[in-house]
Amino acid sequence: MLYLLVQLHSQCNEEKRVSTQIVKMKIMELDNYYFIARPCVDIADQKVQDLVEKADEHDLDFVGIVYENVGLPEGVTYDKELFLGKDPAYVMLVRNIGAGLYSKGFIEKKHLEIGGSDELFPDIYLLWQVFTSAGRAMCVSAAICEKVYRDTVWIDDSQIAFTVNRAYDRIKDMLMTDWEVWQKWKGYYSSQRWACYYELLHWMTEDVGWEFAERMAVEFHRSYENDEIDEKLFSLEERSNLYILAKDPGYVKRFYLGKVILDKRVYDCKNKVNDLEKVVAEKDRMMQAQRESYEQRLAKKQAEHEEMCSGLEQQRLLELEQQKQKYESSVTFKAGRVIMFIPSGIKRLVFRMMKKE
Repeated sequence: MLYLLVQLHSQCNEEKRVSTQIVKMKIMELDNYYFIARPCVDIADQKVQDLVEKADEHDLDFVGIVYENVGLPEGVTYDKELFLGKDPAYVMLVRNIGAGLYSKGFIEKKHLEIGGSDELFPDIYLLWQVFTSAGRAMCVSAAICEKVYRDTVWIDDSQIAFTVNRAYDRIKDMLMTDWEVWQKWKGYYSSQRWACYYELLHWMTEDVGWEFAERMAVEFHRSYENDEIDEKLFSLEERSNLYILAKDPGYVKRFYLGKVILDKRVYDCKNKVNDLEKVVAEKDRMMQAQRESYEQRLAKKQAEHEEMCSGLEQQRLLELEQQKQKYESSVTFKAGRVIMFIPSGIKRLVFRMMKKE
């Protein structure tokens, strides 16, 4: 993943698309260090202090926080000392540094600028200076951070996009002040610039993308002519693109950018499908919650009804029992019982005697 393009007010780690704006670095001044972070990085003060202690312990010029899930260049291991100027391959980490701790002594000695500029990548020039001139350094994983936001920015302004071109022009001017340094770093410089430009194409509106691709093609056509590209640093697919681009500057606009636009539209469609799936899932969740709530209310009503019916039945049985006791205690009922138990012969005799009388 290339540099994260973010809005300062972003508070969500869910991917979203917003228009570009100038990115301002977060700068914390400590006793002997500066801590400089992109707005996408949230880190606790205690973690920054831990980095300070690590830098003091190992006498480091720089400690870089590397985004997670990034392949490290050969020879680089987290939390291990390295000498940045030893191998130009280390500079391929520049576009994956989210924040860094910089020694004040090193900054002052090299006369480095720490304020950044009004561009999409205000720290890229500083990081290139560090990776080409720093001594002892160390890389740590962004896992130490509270959170690293992964927002997607839609670049809809060509002038904002061209700040990246100007930043790389400035880096080139810095490297070329020493011809030996330029010869050592130029291949990695061109490789990283190529990767950065192609990545940016994916986050541009179509109008800005066409304009940016035209300038990109001209710059790399010139790089080929000036022998600034080391093909060993590119993949087979990238080399194929470079060969065509060297012969046909319009290739990026006609083919590659068209592919990017198509991929982008597919990406947008997938996002819409994902959004619809989220809406459907949320509706299903709400319906399930409503169904469960209804079933709970229905069960409660049924229980109340059964309880009420049970109470009425008990009351009815009690009333019948009271009526029974009332009837059984009456004179008529008692006389009837006596009569019911007199033998029939005696009954007939009594009746005849009553008739005679």
